[in-house]
Amino acid sequence: MSQYLSGHVRLGDDLTSVVILDQTLLPNEVKYLTLRAPEEMVEAIQSLRVRGAPAIGICAGYCLAAIAQQRSRDLEHPRYLSELFRQVQYLGSSRPTAVNLSWALDRLLRRAIDLTDVAAPPAKIAALLREASGLPVVLWDERQTTVTATRYLNATDTRGKKRKKVIDAVAATVILESYLGWRKNHPGEEEPNGT
Repeated sequence: MSQYLSGHVRLGDDLTSVVILDQTLLPNEVKYLTLRAPEEMVEAIQSLRVRGAPAIGICAGYCLAAIAQQRSRDLEHPRYLSELFRQVQYLGSSRPTAVNLSWALDRLLRRAIDLTDVAAPPAKIAALLREASGLPVVLWDERQTTVTATRYLNATDTRGKKRKKVIDAVAATVILESYLGWRKNHPGEEEPNGT
């Protein structure tokens, strides 16, 4: 991080806050704010107390790190990730078109997921996603989709690096088409378990 940004946006010494230079007061006044609550963090980004794409991204990353530290003692693993997901959405809403902000939040959320026990049962993960997003989540059997995708790519003579780039997308398409086909042929029925 550049020396300039480190003096204007930083994680608080307690690791549960973010300290920023309030740029709305410049050049007449130099004032640092300590942000602890998610509402303060969002307000600071929305009101341009932090300015410039890199500073906004760094601030958002520090905000999520501070929130994660605050919540780490209060929540067990599944609820912890659900809470972080909610906070990513909330912080992201402060400047929805800010690329650096969304990049930083996504990167930190992925890292949090990597550091936690991802061996949770799929039904539990689906429940957490449902709770966090408010959207329906359907579990669908994905066994054999990579085999089907490989057969398709063989038939279309897709090889090498291109194959590696598209195999997951083709498998995801197979899963979606399978679900949509089932849905079309079974209107009104509840989805099968999917595991």
